Amino acid sequence: MNPLELIQNKVETFTKSEETIAAYILNNPKEFARSSIDNSVSATNTSKSAMIRFAKKLGYNGYSEFKFALSQFLISANFVNQEDTPDQTNTVKFITENYCDFISQMNNTLSNDTVAQMASHINHARRSKIFAINRTSLSARQLQMRALKIGLDIDTVDDVIMMSDIANIFAQDDYVLIFTIKDNGKHYQELIENLKDRNCKIGIVTMTPTLSYINQCDDIIILPQVYKGYAKFIDEQAIYFVFVEILLTELAKMENQSHS
Repeated sequence: MNPLELIQNKVETFTKSEETIAAYILNNPKEFARSSIDNSVSATNTSKSAMIRFAKKLGYNGYSEFKFALSQFLISANFVNQEDTPDQTNTVKFITENYCDFISQMNNTLSNDTVAQMASHINHARRSKIFAINRTSLSARQLQMRALKIGLDIDTVDDVIMMSDIANIFAQDDYVLIFTIKDNGKHYQELIENLKDRNCKIGIVTMTPTLSYINQCDDIIILPQVYKGYAKFIDEQAIYFVFVEILLTELAKMENQSHS
C-alpha cells in the first residue's frame, strides 16, 4: 500500500493535528515531499513532534522514512497522471527538472551525520579502497581522482578477483567503500562476510535498501532510485556523482581541520 493510501485508510484514527497534516499531504503531496520539516510544520500550523507521531502512526520508523517512501512513490509509475507527466517536447526543461527532483530527495533523505561518519572512517583508515563494477566505477574513479587533490589516496578496484584478494589481506583499521546500484550479480555478499571476519570497516552507497547484506556494513548511504519510465536518458550515475561531491566536501573539511 502506498503512503497516500495509508493516510486515507487511517483517517478515522487521526487526532485533530494529524487530520490537518493528512489533509495537507493529500492535497499537496509533491510540495510536502520537497519541503523541509520546518516548512511543513509552518504550512500545517502543527509541530515537529506531531509530524513524527503522524509518520509512526502510518507504520514508519519516523518522519524521514515516511518522507522517503512518499518521494519514491511520487516518482514511480503509480503516480503518473496527465498533470504530472513531464513535457518531453522541451528537452532542457524535461531533463533538468527530472534530475532536480532526484537530487532534491538527497537533501531530504541523506543524513549529514552518516556522511560525516563515512568521511571520518576514510580519513582515519590505514588503507582505503573503493569497490565498484561496471558503470558505478565511473563515479568511483571520480572520487579517487578528486580525493587525490586533497591528499587522500583511495584506489578504485573494478575487478572481482582483485576485490577478493584485497578482502583476504585487509584487516582492522582498513576501509572498503562499495558503490553498487542493485548488485544484480550478487558480487559482494561473500566479500563483505570475509571483510567483516577480518574486522575491516565497510561503507556502501546503493539505491537498493533491501540488499541482504546491507546491515553488515558500518556506513550505509541510500541514494534515491532513479525511475526511468519517462526517458531512457535519466542516468543513475548523475546521482552518484552528486554524492561524490558531498562526500568530498566532508573529507576536505576534515583535512582542513587536521592541519589547522
